[in-house]
Amino acid sequence: MKWYDLVRNPELKEEALSLGFDKVFSFEEVNAFEGGSLEKNRKIVRKKKALLVDPVVKGKEFDSAVAQVAKDNNVTIVFTLKRLLEAHGYERARLLRAEISAIQLCLKKKVNFIICSGAEDEYDLRQPLILSRVGLVFGLTLPKSKWVVGKAYEAGDVV
Repeated sequence: MKWYDLVRNPELKEEALSLGFDKVFSFEEVNAFEGGSLEKNRKIVRKKKALLVDPVVKGKEFDSAVAQVAKDNNVTIVFTLKRLLEAHGYERARLLRAEISAIQLCLKKKVNFIICSGAEDEYDLRQPLILSRVGLVFGLTLPKSKWVVGKAYEAGDVV
């Protein structure tokens, strides 16, 4: 199985490769746009062949309409571990609940999504197997959680 990661800081690519990834992309290389509000998310999913990064903040930013347009325009949704690591206490619980709902909506609407580190510095990097286990926290099965750190990159034409 091939493992892929997506990082915010392109200088981390070599270090991420040393952790066991087969290929590492920076946000700049793959047409990735930061979401977070309903308006931003709608604007990004209207672009064809884009990636919508971290679409949820509190839970109402990613709805069925955004998911359908993302599917129609072949937009991949990106969930970063970085956002979860930065959140604390109740904020982290609320974010996790919102991301689980967004992932369930992606599964229901058959929208391609990936999980990545979204690393800005070396402390944000994680090994591929650890990153794939984040999918289990999101309620994915083990094969599906491995898929979103591997084959999903190929399916969403990120590679």
